[in-house]
Amino acid sequence: MDFILDAVTKYISLLQSNYALQINGEWGTGKTFYVKNNLVIEIEKMQNRENINYKCCYISLNGFSEVNEIGEAVFLELAGGANKVMYQGAKLLGKYGGILNAFGDFTKVTEAIETNITNKLSETSIKTLNDVVLIFDDLERIDDKLSLKQVLGYINSNYIESHQIKVLFISNDRKINELKSYTEIKEKIIGKTIEFRQDNTEIIENIAQHTYSDYTKFLSFFQKEKEELIPTIIQLNKNINLRTLRFVFDTFIVLQEDAIKNDIVDHDIHKSIFLNVLVVSKEYKEGKVSKVKELDFLHGRHQFKNISIYSKDKNEYEDNYIQQYHTNDSNYFSKYIHYFESVSQYIIVGFLDSTKFKIELRTQLEFQNKSMNQDSNKKTSNIQILNAFNYYEERIVKKAQLEVIHQIREGTYSCPEIIEITSIFLNLRDLGIVFEETEDAESTLFEAFSNQLSTWNPSTTFYEWDIRNRNLHNEVAPMIELLKARYNNSDYANRKQNVIELFNAMISDELTSEKYKKVEYENEFFKILDDLDFLNYLSKSNRLIATMNSIFSEKYLKVSNASDFIETEEIEHIKKIIKKIQEYLHNKDSSLDTIKKYNLNKMLDQLFKVKTHLREK
Repeated sequence: MDFILDAVTKYISLLQSNYALQINGEWGTGKTFYVKNNLVIEIEKMQNRENINYKCCYISLNGFSEVNEIGEAVFLELAGGANKVMYQGAKLLGKYGGILNAFGDFTKVTEAIETNITNKLSETSIKTLNDVVLIFDDLERIDDKLSLKQVLGYINSNYIESHQIKVLFISNDRKINELKSYTEIKEKIIGKTIEFRQDNTEIIENIAQHTYSDYTKFLSFFQKEKEELIPTIIQLNKNINLRTLRFVFDTFIVLQEDAIKNDIVDHDIHKSIFLNVLVVSKEYKEGKVSKVKELDFLHGRHQFKNISIYSKDKNEYEDNYIQQYHTNDSNYFSKYIHYFESVSQYIIVGFLDSTKFKIELRTQLEFQNKSMNQDSNKKTSNIQILNAFNYYEERIVKKAQLEVIHQIREGTYSCPEIIEITSIFLNLRDLGIVFEETEDAESTLFEAFSNQLSTWNPSTTFYEWDIRNRNLHNEVAPMIELLKARYNNSDYANRKQNVIELFNAMISDELTSEKYKKVEYENEFFKILDDLDFLNYLSKSNRLIATMNSIFSEKYLKVSNASDFIETEEIEHIKKIIKKIQEYLHNKDSSLDTIKKYNLNKMLDQLFKVKTHLREK
């Protein structure tokens, strides 16, 4: 960027000038970042003819609707400190003078303050501005009420022509609507336009170092990985957009912190998270994907090349995605990428399910460790070879099939893993890639699954992804349904126990955020309440009823799109609970104290509101 600094330095060094300088470039390319973090620092090292260091006065014109706002913005920046606060306070008091006059004549006071400050600035304006470089950003973002001719004319007459003040404009000419009139006046005011071009590597490194200097864990990760990470970012984002890059870094920092909090400190897993954030953020920001389910063909997979071969319902987006990101198996991205559904959900929906995220990370960590143990002398696991069979010689694929079947018989794989392996073998069968030595693979796999199912229990690292049919072979559907049933029974029992523990904590006044978080995102909350002896709990404690009323409000009524995350059947369970409470109130009317009645009637009111809210689509 020396060519920009060189041009600006020469311009500012001129004893006299009657024109402005422009730095022009596309949105999101880092113009403002460069100016604030590099150019301003260098300018303020320079001195004017009186040996006084220049001061940069940066003004964003975004949203300005009157030319006087420009002068006021410059004034406020130059006033600084107490004067700036006093002036803003005077304006505020003047604005609300009608209300405050009841306590005194504040209008005269504010006018006096404002006049006093303005006069002081006016007396020294020429001297002050001789030490100043005015930087006006976002020229293309002024309000429609204001014309560019007015803006440029005001700046020219008040600063450039009158006092020969050094003025820099930062803008994106391609986004200026009044192009014809702008071009005409630009020629009279802007003496030189410098096209902003910055090395992408420099952009990425500067953003990480300057903007995220306080995030030590992120910086440590970035420094360790930057030799591979920066080229990968550039490869996947040919035209770097700094807003997207900032979004990627911000998102990763949240996820990295959450992973570390849950003791997931494996560096390779963190690489996977970052790459997942990088590519899904790009797709989301470019408007190519708007729903999490659109990426289900990727979530949880360990190989991607042959998705288009295996998928019977493939679509154009999936094909294009695989072509764009997964055609080279040797690069950094392909080596470490893994797609976590919770990451996609956080990027697209803005909600991070920490429990789900933790489970997905631990599942991936288990798979990663298992692959390393099983194939310690190989660069690629047997499963990876079978997924990308067409990249290997027949003897290697045959050997991989035999070894996987042997491992199945040895009980190496869990029930969910057997389903995925079965799907792989069925796809290979359909393609004629199952060999004579492994032609009994299907029966072996189905038998192993059946034997393990009776003793299989979901671990803390198991999540629904493992049993959801994501482009798996249709013949594994019965296996999936059996696993779902076993998983759901076990999972529901655990979730029900979490609610019971929540109730007990409320009654004993020992409620903690950790206990609430276990049920915060429960989407069958009312089904569980209906299944429990809910009224028995209500009769024990007013604290429980009052706290539950607050939870209903926070969990449902304050969430505008609550119906998107709640099972439809919940409304029926709410109706049943309402009926039970009404009957309880009717039967116990004479024996209930006043506070209990108040709390229960309040709960009925809340439940009716929740029922109505969940019906709204």
